[in-house]
Amino acid sequence: MPHPRGAAAALAALVLATGAAGCTAHRTPAAAPSPTASASGSPQPSHAPPSAPQRVSVTHVAGSLDKAHRALLARHVGRTISAYVDAAFLAGGYPRSDFSSSFGAFTAGARVDARHDQDLLTNRSFGPTTTSVRATRRTAYLSVLAPKGRVAGVTAAVDLELLVDRGRRPGRHVHLDGRLLLTPTAHGRWSIFGYDLHRSDTPARSSS
Repeated sequence: MPHPRGAAAALAALVLATGAAGCTAHRTPAAAPSPTASASGSPQPSHAPPSAPQRVSVTHVAGSLDKAHRALLARHVGRTISAYVDAAFLAGGYPRSDFSSSFGAFTAGARVDARHDQDLLTNRSFGPTTTSVRATRRTAYLSVLAPKGRVAGVTAAVDLELLVDRGRRPGRHVHLDGRLLLTPTAHGRWSIFGYDLHRSDTPARSSS
């Protein structure tokens, strides 16, 4: 469920209208770069292969933002996206069924909606039978609203591919893509205030 409200909705619409690089997504009842950021996730269990590094880059700016500030922004936004992905999929002990605390990177309002969308936004549907999860792709392309050089909001076009190891059970390939809408908070930090994501779950290929 997209979750922009009021002025936040106008901000998101403006970013997208200026030619933002993003994926058209539909909901289904489913490190310092220059300008690319890499953010490693939380430590994986020792038996799990390492995840692909997260790659974040600024691809469009409505306004003005120099190269150094683009790199800094990519790093800060990348930390927020990584925090969400780690909590929802990669980090923590498996097997487990409780993913209600996966949304610390969200604003309070978005967190309420996200808890109702856990089957879309987290590994809850496979959690009880999961041995480990690793990311094979983690990218985010940022469209930035920066009037007069001041960053007011970011739309992140995200593409996340995950392999869910389920021990003796068939593994699953999870693909999550679409948009995350982010707003600045204090001290250079960012929070997710909305999302428009599409998810597909398919059998993992045996060669993976």
